[in-house]
Amino acid sequence: MSGLRAAAARARSADLIDRYGPLLIAFNLAMLLIGSLFMADALTGSRGFNPDTWGQFAYSYPARMWAGIMICGSLMCVIGLVRPVQRWMVLVGAVVQFTQFAAIAYSAIFTGGEFVVGIYASIMFMPLYFWLWVKALPGSAW
Repeated sequence: MSGLRAAAARARSADLIDRYGPLLIAFNLAMLLIGSLFMADALTGSRGFNPDTWGQFAYSYPARMWAGIMICGSLMCVIGLVRPVQRWMVLVGAVVQFTQFAAIAYSAIFTGGEFVVGIYASIMFMPLYFWLWVKALPGSAW
């Protein structure tokens, strides 16, 4: 029985970035695909990017910028999560993504966009990237 307890203790204390690395890589690859499709849309006319959906704040910057930020942030997370894990890349990628989704949530909720877009960005993406940000900090025990 003590062997099972020891294994359970090791599993609880395991580095969660290593433990969930494959899932986090898959998620960030999906974000990379979304960013790439958004960039393709931006380069071909960007009919889906308007202030009624995203808010005036987001619309005041070019769609290519938002797509580029998503591509860069998710790519940094993917590269950083491949073994050996490069925590500084995961940290910077997570900060970039968190900041972008915070700006999108602010824009959609407070500057005339669709409320549901802001809620989705703030509930679906911001907590994950905040968790990844904190876990990538040097010496994180949280």
